[in-house]
Amino acid sequence: GPRGITDVLMSERSRAGSDYYTLLERRTVDGSGYLTIRYKLYVSENSSTLGHEVRLDSLPQYAALAPEHTYSVPFGGLGMTYIRLPMANNVDGSPDGVSVYEGAVQLIHNIYKNEYQLGREFELGRSRIVANADKLVTPDPEGGVMRLKDDVFVGLDGDTNDKGLTIFSPALRDESFERRKQSYLKACENIIGLKRGILSDVEAVERTAKEISSSEGDYSLSIMDLQRMWYDALMETLRITDLWGQALGLCDARAVDLEQLLSVSWGNGVLYDADKDWADTLSMVEAGLLKPELALAKKYDLPCETPEDLAAIREKYMPEMVQLTAQAGLR
Repeated sequence: GPRGITDVLMSERSRAGSDYYTLLERRTVDGSGYLTIRYKLYVSENSSTLGHEVRLDSLPQYAALAPEHTYSVPFGGLGMTYIRLPMANNVDGSPDGVSVYEGAVQLIHNIYKNEYQLGREFELGRSRIVANADKLVTPDPEGGVMRLKDDVFVGLDGDTNDKGLTIFSPALRDESFERRKQSYLKACENIIGLKRGILSDVEAVERTAKEISSSEGDYSLSIMDLQRMWYDALMETLRITDLWGQALGLCDARAVDLEQLLSVSWGNGVLYDADKDWADTLSMVEAGLLKPELALAKKYDLPCETPEDLAAIREKYMPEMVQLTAQAGLR
């Protein structure tokens, strides 16, 4: 039967000359898992309305589309990978996919406002020269008067209680703005579920992936769950791709081992330090606890199940060992 969403409407907007074209694609799946796709094309003189329906071949890129088609291969869904978060999102409490930053949007706006205010603090904190307004007026060659630019000179009407100039140079409050920004960033970490130090105080000390993922952090995003979510999504994408290939006649219906096809490396992230992992692997090789071929297979994601696989690794990456082995065989 169908899995997840069973009906979806998507659109694609294009422009030809002065006309706006909108292609609507509706995908539905019945109770037996068979997918039906329907297309309709609309044209309008402006981008704010859908307009009226026209033939699909009104634009060359849509000429080959059928208005309606039901595929003979049961997809079991809409032929699309639908991602659900491994935890309830912090917007409406549902498992529907939203940005993990969604709940902290207002705080992020506050950070932008704080940065603007900090910029203004530096702008307004420049030294000013305060003087009587009359002193800032100079004769104009054409008979008028000229006033000095008032971004540095500030003129006060009336008596300024002195005959000279007063320098106004207030102390900058940049540290206060920085403390407030750090408070906002820490609040973002709280709401999103990030460990302390990923957003806030990042310049205080250089942190390694191990330090960030250690128990020193106050909060921990479930990275492993998210990685599993993306792995499952990739598996589903491969399954759908295989079905699309069958439906379009690009491949047959023979069973495919998707787990064998898919290999995922998350790189040097907060839960995996590639350099340290490779150093640990090398230490095992040097101690005689691991074959060099297996270490290379792990590093470059190579097959290593059979003697032929190991021989291929030696031939490609360990030519000196292959030569020594050959010489030992001649003796």
